[in-house]
Amino acid sequence: MPGWGAGSAAGHSCRAATSQDAQQQQPPRPGSVASGAKPPLGTDEWLKQRRESHKEVERRRREVINTGIAELAKIVPNCSDRNKGGILHRAVQYIQQLKEAEQRNAERWTLDKMLADQAINDLTGYVEFLKAENEALRGQITALGGEAPPRTQPPAPAVPPYHAHAMAAAMHPGYHYFAPPPPGTWPQIPGYPPHLMQ
Repeated sequence: MPGWGAGSAAGHSCRAATSQDAQQQQPPRPGSVASGAKPPLGTDEWLKQRRESHKEVERRRREVINTGIAELAKIVPNCSDRNKGGILHRAVQYIQQLKEAEQRNAERWTLDKMLADQAINDLTGYVEFLKAENEALRGQITALGGEAPPRTQPPAPAVPPYHAHAMAAAMHPGYHYFAPPPPGTWPQIPGYPPHLMQ
């Protein structure tokens, strides 16, 4: 019968929809976790997720440490040791060597600067002494009726005194700078200010 067949099909469809709705409305079974939802605190699923999360964090931490040690092995000279402890020990030694070298360079630079300043002061004083000596000699020549030669400006040195001494010391390890005599030993010159002779 046509009417009966249509009614049977409609009834079957209605029962299927009702069954699907009932399945969707059923509460989750104890111990089961919906996708994306956090399991209840203290359950087996919660403990499992916590262990997995801890393992992942630990794995990433070890990966970062291993990567850092590998980079150290590339930077530190003469570091052929593949052991992590050996690489770290060699890195500590290398850093200590760098610090000691830096300290030596700083001390050497300070000493060089002090010597350079002293040399500049000595040379400046000696130049002033020579200028005064020249003027005194010119005055003596004029007083004796002679004619002093014209004043000339000496040519500037191609290399500043400090750099000249530094270059000489770098090229010749045995080079030593001999400063001019101290002002107290300069001869007295007539007409030269006495306070500059001290």
